[in-house]
Amino acid sequence: MTLLVLANLGHLDAAALDVAALLAAAPALTVVTTSRAPIRIAAEHEFEVPPLPLPGGSVEFAGGDAREDAVALFVVRARAVRADFALTEANASAFAEICARLDGLPLALELAAARIKLFSPQAMLDHLVEHPLELLARGR
Repeated sequence: MTLLVLANLGHLDAAALDVAALLAAAPALTVVTTSRAPIRIAAEHEFEVPPLPLPGGSVEFAGGDAREDAVALFVVRARAVRADFALTEANASAFAEICARLDGLPLALELAAARIKLFSPQAMLDHLVEHPLELLARGR
């Protein structure tokens, strides 16, 4: 079996035909895509990714990491771009608020976490309050 992962396929409408052709030509191929909308091919199976659970006002720590799924995802993705990133008692409430403002949406959390090398937690939160989508609009 061969696995092909295509992220953010919803922006490439013509790609659905290419995916269908690949699947027809390679029966052992499995394709996993992310998209905001179905690509509408016969072999498609949709799985909705729901928002992650949010902290209830304060972040619970377990061995230096957050127990809440939304904050834990943020921490993992932040460490991928800044190895010295640490969730602390001092910044935990800012991250809880960031996760709440992003509604626990995994993609939004990943996009915001990528900005941790540019913004302090409070600056990121302030930016989300003033310009909610601008923070998420650029980057990889």
